[in-house]
Parts: sequence; structure tokens; C-alpha cells
Amino acid sequence: MDLPPPQVDRSHYFKGYDSAGRFSSYWHQVEEASELGGRVVEIGTGNGTVAAVLRARGLDVTTVDIDEKLGPDVVADVRRLPFPDGSFDTVLAAEILEHMPWEELPLAVSELSRVARRGAVVSVPNSDVTLTLMARVPNALQVCRMLFRGRLRVRDALWTLMQSPTWKRSGGRVEQLAEIGRLNREASPLSKQHFWELGIGEVRSEDFVSVFEGAGFRLRRTYRGPGYPYHHFFVFERGDAPPA
Repeated sequence: MDLPPPQVDRSHYFKGYDSAGRFSSYWHQVEEASELGGRVVEIGTGNGTVAAVLRARGLDVTTVDIDEKLGPDVVADVRRLPFPDGSFDTVLAAEILEHMPWEELPLAVSELSRVARRGAVVSVPNSDVTLTLMARVPNALQVCRMLFRGRLRVRDALWTLMQSPTWKRSGGRVEQLAEIGRLNREASPLSKQHFWELGIGEVRSEDFVSVFEGAGFRLRRTYRGPGYPYHHFFVFERGDAPPA
């Protein structure tokens, strides 16, 4: 099987690609892959940010991509990885699997399962509705100051003053983040390079998990990070995984 052509030019990853939200996604990738640990294979190198951080933490990382211009350690397709069984402890595949047709997903996941000894960290886009809220609660005096200076809405100030930590903590600030995804499930994926996204049409997160379970993985946890809920994370472990 010949390698498919890259969907975007190398410059795509170096001109306006890294937003604050994407760096939030990077953080989850790094933390989850570090927790599984051991030898890590990263499928899809992007601009190399995640691999660089993992290596700085002392992990042994091998990068794989179909685009040799991105400088991966190995040029290969995730559907046919050129590694022996159990070559790595952890597989990291962030925002990669949606770049192939859904019907080809089982083939790619079976390859991830074949080369991974412990588990896999995976993220894919999710366009379904989500709402996330965050707050760092300051003390009561700071809340009143922000209210009188017009930096905080009355309803937010009242809510904050009703929380017991407001009267115990010193300093800080109120932060809010809210994001609501698209309501139209029949819409097309946000990126023209994506064949599918969770929350669009009949593609559900339960179906995605089922593909991994069919390949011998067991779901450890799943979540959408509040910093960038468009990226839906799944952390899987092998059912027969050796101790970390």
C-alpha cells in the first residue's frame, strides 16, 4: 500500500496553527502520555511541539508521519506501521484518525493495539454541544473592587460572594470560559481535511470507543478539556497490559 499524499503543506503547521486552545490540547497530550510512560510512539508529528516536550521530560519518543517534510523519525501510514508487535509502551495519536474514512478506522486502531504494550492516548474532534465553566475565586474584597470598577457583572459578583472559598482565600481573579458547539448534527466537519467528527451525523463517541474495545483496548477515561473542548480525549489501556 502506497502512502497517501499529505493533506496540507508543511507550512500549515507553522503559520497561525498554534492557538491558546491548541496549547491547552498539547498539555493534555503531554500529561496523559507521560502518565502511561515508557517508550512512546507519536502518530502525526504536527510541528513537533509535543514530541519536544515529552523528550525534555526524559521520555523515549519515536515520531511517525506520512509527510517526510515534517521530519518524523519514521515515514509511515498508521494503517501499516513498520514496527514489531509490542514495540512501544504508549501510543499517542492526537487529531489524526479523523483524517481517514470511518470504515478504515478499525484497521488503524488494530495497528495501534498491535504496537502498544500499555495503552493509547487519542484525541479526535467533537462538534457536539458542550458547555464548560471555570473560576478562580478571589476573596470578597477583590470581588467588590472588581464589581465597583465595572470589571465584573453583578450576577457574577453575587454568585462569587455566595461561595465559602471567597471568604477564605486571599487574592486571585474570576475566570469564565463557555463554549457551545454547533447544534446542527447534519453539518459537515469544520475542517475539509476531516472525513468525520464526533457529534456529526451518526458518529458518536460510543461508536468510537467500541472500535478500540474491539481491538483489545479498555477505556480508562474520556473528557473534553475546558481549554479546547473541540478536542475530545480518550485514554485507553490494553486489557493485557503489563504493570507500568
